[in-house]
Amino acid sequence: MLCKSSPEVSAKQNLRLLLLTYTRFGTALGYFVGGLLGDWLGIIAPFRVTLVLFCLSTVYGYLFLPHIPLSEEVEKKASKSIGAFFDPLKMFVPKKWMLRNGTVQREYGVLLLGAGAFLAVFATGVRVLHSRMECMLMIF
Repeated sequence: MLCKSSPEVSAKQNLRLLLLTYTRFGTALGYFVGGLLGDWLGIIAPFRVTLVLFCLSTVYGYLFLPHIPLSEEVEKKASKSIGAFFDPLKMFVPKKWMLRNGTVQREYGVLLLGAGAFLAVFATGVRVLHSRMECMLMIF
């Protein structure tokens, strides 16, 4: 069933689509320019350019973005205990959902997504470490 959306929703959708387009174009451009720099100046050049761009964006943010002080309530909650440091991990606790038929079921989506992302990064690190070890062994 199709329905007309309000102008505000349409404007939000257009803005989100524009942001997504810029993000994807920037990612594609980054891979392309990084590959060219790697071919022309050596394999370390894209990483050095990335470091310089990161430093420039950090300085830009420090100089030109406004400082918004925290409220007293946020500061009290932050300095409350060391347990507050681990509060973001609560999002990985499985949530209970009530289905339309009345049964209660646990949802493990966020937990599985986080575990998959962790294992993907971990496997990449292990693979890189393994290949470096092989290179070191070949030298000796």
